[in-house]
Amino acid sequence: MKSRVAVVGMLALALIALSGVESSEAEQKTICEATFDNMDISPGFWREGSSGTFTTNGEAGSRVVCNGPVNGKQPTGPGTYSGSGRYGTKDPDTCDNAEGTYEAYITVPTADGSQKVTNKGDWVAGAFKGGGAFGGEFTGENGDGTFEATPKKGDCVSSPMTQIRGVVRWTLRG
Repeated sequence: MKSRVAVVGMLALALIALSGVESSEAEQKTICEATFDNMDISPGFWREGSSGTFTTNGEAGSRVVCNGPVNGKQPTGPGTYSGSGRYGTKDPDTCDNAEGTYEAYITVPTADGSQKVTNKGDWVAGAFKGGGAFGGEFTGENGDGTFEATPKKGDCVSSPMTQIRGVVRWTLRG
């Protein structure tokens, strides 16, 4: 009887220890934040619906910081970000209600060389969503998150928004 109690007690301790490992691993998600100075939107978000494209035109003027491993490697400093895609893929979009597809790329330095991650998926956005004047959420094959944008050219009121600066925050998967 005492040996059964001891075995049950040891199993209970093992389960508690394993559940602690699982929760600490779950808490160690890699969060990344990218900022970019310039994204061009063509023909631009406006009161009247439209469809078009957007691009950061490469990684110049961007910065990404990740708080944990990228492809299993610890970052040694900030990296770069680029993104592009389409909007109005289901119907014409306005500044209040937009959706589309995207491709985003980050390059992060590590002691073992630069690590690259591609994320492709869908997004939804609108005025005053995601924490900025314009923003929203996205889901992708390697991460999900939010974004916010500040107009640089245009404002959706007196002219189409054709250029933004932005912040993208997401949790890496994999």
